Amino acid sequence: MARKSLALELYTNADDTVDHRYMAQMREQDSTPVATNPSLPRFTLVVGPSPFSMPRGWEFFLTSPYEGASYISTVLHNAGYPVRIIDVRYSLDPLNEAYNAIVGQTDVLGVCTFEDNFPFCRELMAKMKEAEPDVPIICGGSLVTSVPHVFMNDTACDIAVISEGEITILELMESYAAGRSG
Repeated sequence: MARKSLALELYTNADDTVDHRYMAQMREQDSTPVATNPSLPRFTLVVGPSPFSMPRGWEFFLTSPYEGASYISTVLHNAGYPVRIIDVRYSLDPLNEAYNAIVGQTDVLGVCTFEDNFPFCRELMAKMKEAEPDVPIICGGSLVTSVPHVFMNDTACDIAVISEGEITILELMESYAAGRSG
């Protein structure tokens, strides 16, 4: 038997009743999205800058839509949540631009992580928690999937989503909405 590289609890099959419920919900929303419900929690997803320089001809990697953010936002939007994507990849002052677009304007913050944007993520989360300590911060993406313990121990991240997050984000937002309204 091959040795597994991640913690054993991360190896699960999406085959529970809850998983099937959310998968069915996403299939139904593909054909008939739910109208945005302003009484649901507002979700903001931030795509930070990358200090990585692309070689000439590869710029499309930095200009194309960020897939993970698009998937997560679409799933939530189709479920009726008010969703915004704040993309500061090309901002001259990404930290302050993202912060100003978020503070006072969201109920739940999502942060996209990738291998070279950790300093931005850490600074944004710290600044946000200082201003609005009750706003939950959910991190997703390749970096938090690789080193969730770093995010949970060394940042203001409240929830680290490991691997694909479409079902997880629906479950988290449903749970948050239920606690918020009751």
